[in-house]
Amino acid sequence: MLLLLLPLLFIIMPEIRAKSDEARRILEAASEGNRSALESEAVSNHTLRTAICHSGCSALHWAAGCNQIAVLEYLVLQRKVPVDLPAVKKSRDRTPLHYAGRNGCLEAARWLVAHGAHP
Repeated sequence: MLLLLLPLLFIIMPEIRAKSDEARRILEAASEGNRSALESEAVSNHTLRTAICHSGCSALHWAAGCNQIAVLEYLVLQRKVPVDLPAVKKSRDRTPLHYAGRNGCLEAARWLVAHGAHP
């Protein structure tokens, strides 16, 4: 019985690759729902908006794709990150709603649409 449960103990988040350690930390905090790390005074609005992974996704994309509603609320309502912020690079023009839908994050998708995301 224990052997059947072992795979559930080792669910691993994908490694986030970014241009800088600061950007990686921001994206990891968003994907893990670590709102307090994003609220730090050391994280400026500019840094929050420009932190992207190697594919071009922002903290908002990572929060949406990992169903982190508290982070979505913080980024959109308090930090005024646009709800339809398009990705750049390889993920060009994909929105946070795209990632919520792709990853089956229904709660995040509903939240984004309720706050103005275009389906």
